[in-house]
Amino acid sequence: MECLLIAWDRSFEHAGVSSASTTVEEKELEEVTPHSDAEEKEFLLNEPYATVTDALKMFQDDDLIAMPGTKFKYTTHGFTLVSAVLEKASGKKFKTLVEDLTFQLGGFSYYKRNKKHVLENCQEVDVSYKWAAGGLLSNVTDLLIFANAILYSYQADPNAKNAFLKKEVIQQFWKGEISVDKKTLAGLGWMRIDGFDYHGTDKSSSLGGLWYHTGGAVGASSVLLIRPNSSESSPPSGVCVAMLCNLQDTSLLSLAKEIEEMFRD
Repeated sequence: MECLLIAWDRSFEHAGVSSASTTVEEKELEEVTPHSDAEEKEFLLNEPYATVTDALKMFQDDDLIAMPGTKFKYTTHGFTLVSAVLEKASGKKFKTLVEDLTFQLGGFSYYKRNKKHVLENCQEVDVSYKWAAGGLLSNVTDLLIFANAILYSYQADPNAKNAFLKKEVIQQFWKGEISVDKKTLAGLGWMRIDGFDYHGTDKSSSLGGLWYHTGGAVGASSVLLIRPNSSESSPPSGVCVAMLCNLQDTSLLSLAKEIEEMFRD
């Protein structure tokens, strides 16, 4: 398992990152793992899709599971639809948009081999139908660069020129308006946990103001968690946790919460 946590290193600067704002209407999402035969078949799909628009054909004619705005259900295809909206709004291919994103953040290294430079493959799948939801290779270092950029944007002055996104955009993503359970709200691509008593490593303490997104793929599970500092300090201030694990259908969220608690101010 690859795990790394960074409590902001102030030597890191967002050089060359300009403010950006994209307004996209999307359904709030919750993550689930496949259980039915149909879902398992889709999860192991190994068919290439040349474009984001082609991938829409997988679900565009499916019946609605509920009237819009009346029921909460996570769908990987929701992010595929968002990527199609982004392409239409920007006039650029999704691949180009992702490349532009990584350039703004100083470039990502995507992956690392082990000490013997050996990669052990799991079952081969083709994820071209869900580039936006689970089609990118990355590592914890790059994920933390992204998380810290989000954290800075959330805490920075609204007129800050080096913010990755406008503060109001992050606030909209993180607002959380649909209840998933007693403690969790669904935002736009993120889950929100407000304050409550959490029994962590050695004692009970207040755990709140968390935003996270978990993921699962063939042979892997992941979580990215951000907890901004509530005290007044220079942004970015808080804890970001990124975890990648070569286990399938497992949850890393509880462990990520405990790690965050250990490094909390």
